[in-house]
Formats: sequence, structure tokens, C-alpha cells
Amino acid sequence: MSTVEPTGGASPRSAQTVRIVHLPAAAFRALADGDLAAANAASPVPLSAYFAGPDWRGTWRMRSEQVDRDPASAAWVTGVIWDERAQVAVGRAGYHGPPDDSGMVEIGYAVDPAYRRRGYARAALEALLHRAAQEPQVTTVRVTISPDNAASYALAAQYGFARVGEQWDEEDGLEIIYEVPAALMDAPDKTEVARWVAPAFIFCSVVLIPWIVYLGFSLPTRQISRHYDAAWVGFDIFELMALAATGYLALRRSRYLALAAASTATLLVTDAWFDVLTSPRHKLLEAIALAVVIELQLAGVCAWLSYHTEHLADRRISVVSRRMDKSRTKQNSGA
Repeated sequence: MSTVEPTGGASPRSAQTVRIVHLPAAAFRALADGDLAAANAASPVPLSAYFAGPDWRGTWRMRSEQVDRDPASAAWVTGVIWDERAQVAVGRAGYHGPPDDSGMVEIGYAVDPAYRRRGYARAALEALLHRAAQEPQVTTVRVTISPDNAASYALAAQYGFARVGEQWDEEDGLEIIYEVPAALMDAPDKTEVARWVAPAFIFCSVVLIPWIVYLGFSLPTRQISRHYDAAWVGFDIFELMALAATGYLALRRSRYLALAAASTATLLVTDAWFDVLTSPRHKLLEAIALAVVIELQLAGVCAWLSYHTEHLADRRISVVSRRMDKSRTKQNSGA
């Protein structure tokens, strides 16, 4: 089962810098026995008393037995979440074992209560997803979450995990199974989009505020049609809202990002169109320049972002659908 501290309003990318430090068999045995001194003697990094406490002893005992049976699994199973900046062990994380015959690995992680609500669960998850994407034998990443663990689900959903079934765990009871293709985690363009699109669009929405104020004072009250100034100020307010929504949804990696980006592109193209067609002659070149350099450029980025998001969603859906079809076929064959 995957355990995670509540995430609150954390950003989609962790502010923490961590690595997963794998432990030797001797450290697993010592932790299973609750012997912190022996564990620290064998561990590559210093561990706190919580690691050898009763809460995690069952996990260490299970991993110790697993590594004794298969020493190679030590490079995959539960290790230490190590904060590179603070130089402190903040939790445990790893896979349940090496990839199975289908290439699936299951992720598990937990954070020391003293370090919860700081983004360490997110950082550990990202580290494990990144490694899975780099391992050629891994095709699928799985997490299993209790139906009432809303915090774990909220975190996993942001990384594209989709529900594929459920199982009964003897210790934890009913668990929902979520999976994501490992290849999707190795798409650097998706990561880069989330990094620069969010601040760019939020910045644009902020810049629009003084521009709207300027329009409110500078536009004439009547120009061919009534309420000409109110029409343009209102339109730019809608544009501000669309840009801000696109930035926010990009930041959250929301499934609604494609819709917001497409709407923003439409508003930007409309803005460029009316700017050019309604400008007086002495401002026509300025309007064309704004349209070509700013509005149409942003519209193109929005259109690309909308397609990019939809394309990733379609890939996830098709992969999960094929996997579920295969699962049903196997179940029917077994029946």
C-alpha cells in the first residue's frame, strides 16, 4: 500500500531535493529487530530513532526476508528518503520489488511524522517515477491506495495514475489499484511545459491589470457603437481570467488544462482580430505589431498546449483500456 502525508495545496513539482538511498541486508535485519545502532552501522546514511520504531518494523522485517531470498532485490525495495540539502533521513520509499514478468513495479512510501507536510512524499514519488522511466525493463508503475485515503489519491492523480482495479490486502483491507505507463514519466516536454507555462501565463494575467486600467481611462466613451470602452475593458477582463486559469491549471497539471488553453487561444485570436480591424489609421501599425508579436504568438502556444495535453490524455486512456481488456480476457479464460 502507498502511504502519504496530507498534501494540502502543494505545487505539482516538489520543492524538496531528495534521493532514495538503498540499504544493505544487514541494515534491514537491524531495523527489523529495532536495533538503531546496528542499523546506523550498516546504513550508508544516518537514520533517526523513528526508523527503528514499532511503526515501520513490519515493513523492515518483510524487506529483510525478501532480500535474504533475493539479494538483487535490495536495489529495488524500500530505501531511505534522503534530503540532500538538509542531510537528513526523512522517510522510506521504494518499489515492492524488481519488475515482474509484465514489467510492472509497485511504489510504496511513507514519511517520518516529524517531516510531514513539507513535500517529501511528492519528492519521493517523483524520484521513483523518474527511475522507473529510465529502467528499460519497467513498463508500468502501480500504486495501491485505500478508498478513504484522499490525500494519496490526490497526489497520485496529478501524475496520471488511472484506476485499473481493486484488491484485498490482508493487512490494509480493500485497496484501489492505480497504474500509469512508465514511458509517460519520461516525457521531458511535459515537465518543461509545467515549469515555464504556469509562470508565463500568470505573469501575462498580472500584466493585463494595468493595461485594463489604462483602457478604462484612455478609450473614448463613444466610437461608432455605444459603450465601446466598456466592451473592450470587459473583453480584456475575460482574457485575464482565461490566462490566469491556464496558468493555474498548468501548475496543477489538471485534466481541464486543454479546455482552458483552447479557450484562451480563441480569446487571443479574437482580440488580435478586433484590435486590427477597429483601430484608427494612426494606430493601425501598433495594433498589427501587438497582434503579431504578442497575441497570435500566445494563441499559438495555447493551441499547442491544448493539443499536447489532449494527446497525453489519449495515450493514457488507450494504454489503460488495452490493459483492462487484457485483464478481462484473462479472467474470462480462467472462468
